[in-house]
Amino acid sequence: MKRLVLASVLASMGLAGSAFAQSGDVVREPDQVKYKGVTVIDISSLTIQGELVRPDNSYVHVRGKAPFKSLIRYRSGFLPELGKSVDSL
Repeated sequence: MKRLVLASVLASMGLAGSAFAQSGDVVREPDQVKYKGVTVIDISSLTIQGELVRPDNSYVHVRGKAPFKSLIRYRSGFLPELGKSVDSL
């Protein structure tokens, strides 16, 4: 029974595969799109008129400086180290 089912499945797959095959010469070419080389717009002969519009008043809210501790730590023994480094040159 299993062999009969397997044979029928294989036969149907073989027939289905041949159904998609097409006979005849079909030549398909890639699409071709052509664009203009360069577009030039000349606005040198145009006169642009208008007036400058600005806001009358502006309000800028500035907060105070944030109270952060300095991340720079000054060394107290820097000058003696500097003198020692000069001797090693």
